[in-house]
Amino acid sequence: MNKLEFQQICFDNIKTLCSNYNKDSSSRKTEEYLNKRLKSLQSQWQDFEERNFVLEQELENKNINYFMDGIYEKTKKIYEETKTNMENRLRSLKEQKQNVKFDLTMPGESESGQQGQHLLNKQECNFNAIDRVMSKIDLSLITEKWELDDYLSILKSKWEAIDKLHWEIDFLLKGTNDVYYDMFTNIEDKYDQLKKKINNKICKCKRTGNLRRVCPRAGCSGGKDIRGRRQVNLVKTSRENDLEDISSSGELEEELHQLSLNSYKPVSLQILVDDAWIQMEVDTGSAVSCISKKTYEKFYKSRSIESNTVIFKFYDGSCVKPLGGSLQ
Repeated sequence: MNKLEFQQICFDNIKTLCSNYNKDSSSRKTEEYLNKRLKSLQSQWQDFEERNFVLEQELENKNINYFMDGIYEKTKKIYEETKTNMENRLRSLKEQKQNVKFDLTMPGESESGQQGQHLLNKQECNFNAIDRVMSKIDLSLITEKWELDDYLSILKSKWEAIDKLHWEIDFLLKGTNDVYYDMFTNIEDKYDQLKKKINNKICKCKRTGNLRRVCPRAGCSGGKDIRGRRQVNLVKTSRENDLEDISSSGELEEELHQLSLNSYKPVSLQILVDDAWIQMEVDTGSAVSCISKKTYEKFYKSRSIESNTVIFKFYDGSCVKPLGGSLQ
């Protein structure tokens, strides 16, 4: 057999494997089934791809069916589609294993036992619902006040349903189901910890949804330097060369989120600063107010610049050091 004949056999094997996979029912596609067929598919494709490279080098005549019909490209498409489907199913099966699960069996077949079973089924749904919400909350990405309000409201409503049902279940179980009580305690701890983290992002003025670091009210830390004075930070448009030792310099980092959208026109307002009208972009989530060096030299050159230890950290993780700040 020559290499082209071996390639045809390999092609038929890949096509048959993919075709059978698509015909098999979802119930057959267990984790073991998927791992076995994914391994076989990848092995067949590796042979096919390596032999294709050899054929392209050795066969000078490219006017044969293998090249003219684009067999390699079509086989690659079939392989990638089937491989992606298998990997997605495997990922879904693994996620299902991580869902909240506990033993719902109740002792006895009495009316109270059936009632308790019904309540436990409802509580399992409640546990899964709040666990899903908590897993999707990433506090590091919250930049708007309404997001805090929304998350707190959702968490509170879901926990109230759990807490109310828990006392009915507790009355029936009377401490006899350790698995349930362990699960309840685990969910309660996760809820309390997340609620505390969200509240820590709210400023001391206790206004609902106010981000602590950008709160304008007196007594809150947002928008002030370490001595409690408000400041305007001047940012250089080019990055400084001396930022290599930022992590060890003890300087303070401030997040400065800056997104670029082709179809988005930033919201801006004209504001009066020291008898000069300047155009400023509005960003309610920013911890600082900044102007460029060019704007400073044009309108505020008479003001002295006070150096500081602030380092701005952009959304992509890069950093820039401002020239300094000018006190109001």
